[in-house]
Amino acid sequence: MTEMVNGKEIPVKVISRNEVRDLFRTIRNGQIFTAIFKKKDGSERVMNCRRGVKKALTGKGHGYNPEEYGLMSVFDMKKNDYRMLNYKTTTEIRANKVRYVVDITK
Repeated sequence: MTEMVNGKEIPVKVISRNEVRDLFRTIRNGQIFTAIFKKKDGSERVMNCRRGVKKALTGKGHGYNPEEYGLMSVFDMKKNDYRMLNYKTTTEIRANKVRYVVDITK
């Protein structure tokens, strides 16, 4: 399946909720990608972010392992700060010139 974006044909892949974590692991450190997800209050958010950003780190760490809670630490490019992405509430990812749509029924 494909769609037209700005006159270019972009592949669209449907993935299951379980495949989201694997997809996030394939995104290289420093690579910019877009994630669309549901926030805790139920509203939808579009975030342009990067993995592996070292800017403004304190060296303290999280104090817990985000993976155990289904989270991934990313740097929000618009807010210029670190945020957590929840694998379970992500509905779409745009990375590697592909649009990944999460099928919540799988």
